[in-house]
Amino acid sequence: SESVTVSLKEIIADGRFQNSVSPLTVALGKTSSGEPHVTDLAPMPHLLVAGATGAGKSVAIHTLIMSILLRAKPDQVKFCLIDPKRLELPVYDGLPHLYDPRTGPDAAQVITLPKEAAKALQRMVKVMEYRYEIFARANVRNIEGYNEKRRAQGLPPEFYIIVVIDELADLMLISAKEVEDCIQRLAQMARAVVIHLVL
Repeated sequence: SESVTVSLKEIIADGRFQNSVSPLTVALGKTSSGEPHVTDLAPMPHLLVAGATGAGKSVAIHTLIMSILLRAKPDQVKFCLIDPKRLELPVYDGLPHLYDPRTGPDAAQVITLPKEAAKALQRMVKVMEYRYEIFARANVRNIEGYNEKRRAQGLPPEFYIIVVIDELADLMLISAKEVEDCIQRLAQMARAVVIHLVL
């Protein structure tokens, strides 16, 4: 077999990407037959990106982030970015789509300190629990129904949250118990209130 370089541009220019209505549409690459392939993060529970060094994990993460940035406004989708190695994600510092559950969107930065990351994940669990409460009070089952009621009241919409952790293993070395507990809680329940994990 022959390897071929696949650019993000040719995937996002394809009709499959352009015509998708979901703000969480992600360019994945090409199929073995050379067809551009995209997917929707919204119905997925969560993502685990795994592979050997040099396999393209970081490229996959950047592609996911860039795909969503091309489609979604800051009031639609927020990213909580955690990078204990400080190698890949700090390039997104200053992005209006950034979110830190400890500070809210206005003061959010890429989180690089493992202890701070553990605190942010603990706080994200609280955000998840709060969302369950407000969805129940509004008597809705999903974000679309909730935002419909918000718009009717002239209020800003609730946003999707995507938690991206680059190099999870490094985080686990320092704050294993806290991080593992939070990831387990979020993995079990967060998708229903549109909080997605990408590890």
